[in-house]
Amino acid sequence: MEFLNGGKLVSRGKGGRPDPHVSRIRTLIFISSGRLVMLEDRNRYELKTGDWLFMDSGTVRRCPEPYPLTLNYYWLHFSAVPEEIPEKSGHARNPELVNAYCELLLAEVAAGADSESTSALFFLLCKALWRGAKPVPVSGVPYPVEACRNLIATHFPENLNTSELAHRLGYHPDYLGNLFRRCCGMTITDALNEKRIMHASELLARGMSIKEAAFASGFNDLGYFRRQFVRSHGILPSLYRKRVLAGYRNTE
Repeated sequence: MEFLNGGKLVSRGKGGRPDPHVSRIRTLIFISSGRLVMLEDRNRYELKTGDWLFMDSGTVRRCPEPYPLTLNYYWLHFSAVPEEIPEKSGHARNPELVNAYCELLLAEVAAGADSESTSALFFLLCKALWRGAKPVPVSGVPYPVEACRNLIATHFPENLNTSELAHRLGYHPDYLGNLFRRCCGMTITDALNEKRIMHASELLARGMSIKEAAFASGFNDLGYFRRQFVRSHGILPSLYRKRVLAGYRNTE
C-alpha cells in the first residue's frame, strides 16, 4: 500500500460534484464533520462525521447534493492491491485519532517527507479506521447483495463465481444470484466481468501485456477475456492498449 497525495476539503457551504466522473486513482474519504452523499457506480453512501469510504479506481463517482456548510473531509489517494483493503466503508471507533493521523500525514507531505514515511503513516491511519469499525449501509441494497459486491470489488482477481461467492457468504447460489440480479440489473458473472475488465484496462494503460493484464484481473482464458473486452469497449484489447499508450482518446 503506497500513499500518493491528499488534501482536506472545507466546504463553507460551497461546491459539489454532481456530474459523473471516473477516477483512475484509489481514494479514501474520511468525514471530519458534516454529511456527504456519495454515489459510486450503483451504490449510494450517506456519510456523516466519523465515516470513511474506500473508492476503487475505475469507478463512476458523483456527489448529487450540494456540499453543506458544515462539511469537512479528507481525501487521500493511494495505490494498493484489493487484498490490502479488508473493509470498504465504516464508522471509525475513534474519529479523533483518525483526524490526528490525517493532519499529521498532510503535514508530513507539506514538509517533504519521503514516500516510505508517508506510506507507513497512511497504513497506520488505515489500521485505525478498520479497528472496531461499524459498517456504513448502502441505501436500498439488501445485505447479501452489498456483501457480494464488496467481495467482488476486493477479491475479483481470485477464482470467483456465483457458487464460490455464495459459499463464502453462507447463501444458496440460486438465492444469491436471483437477489443480485433483481437489485443490480445484472448477473453476478456480469458484475465480475465488469470489474475485471475495468482493472485489466487500467493495467493495459500502464503498458502491461495482454496476457499479464488478463491473468492479473482474474481471467484464466485469454479467448474469453478478449470476448468480454470487446463486449465492454467495442475493440480488441490489443488495439485499446496501442491507442492508450500512443495517447489516443476515443471520444465516441
